[in-house]
Amino acid sequence: MLPGELHEYSAVEVSRHKSADDCWLILGEEGRQKVYDITAFLESHPGGPEILLDLAGQDAHEEFKQVGHSNLAQDMVEQLCIGRLRADGRRKTKRGRVVLPMASNDHQNKGIHESRLVPLMIAFMVCLFAYLIYP
Repeated sequence: MLPGELHEYSAVEVSRHKSADDCWLILGEEGRQKVYDITAFLESHPGGPEILLDLAGQDAHEEFKQVGHSNLAQDMVEQLCIGRLRADGRRKTKRGRVVLPMASNDHQNKGIHESRLVPLMIAFMVCLFAYLIYP
């Protein structure tokens, strides 16, 4: 698989990931749908993990659009993308392990990765609450 090439998952594969320990969603317009692993974000979601768990393993694009997520929220969700939804009849891309941006397990790199995510999540929550309070 070339760098930048996304792994393809079937809807059946995505549907198997619907627990609090392993939670995936499908988002995107028909024909351009992507698969997102939102497991690490469940507890940080401003609306609570229950909303996401109700949609786990499914296409949640309409629900995501209805809420009117901010550009910041849309940028955040893109960081959780692990692949794209394979259209029926298309050849499956060679399966490989998905590696997130943090390539090393050493504590220094982990701290850098986490220190970037926390402010981004806080900003997202502030935007969401502002949207809910001041519609």
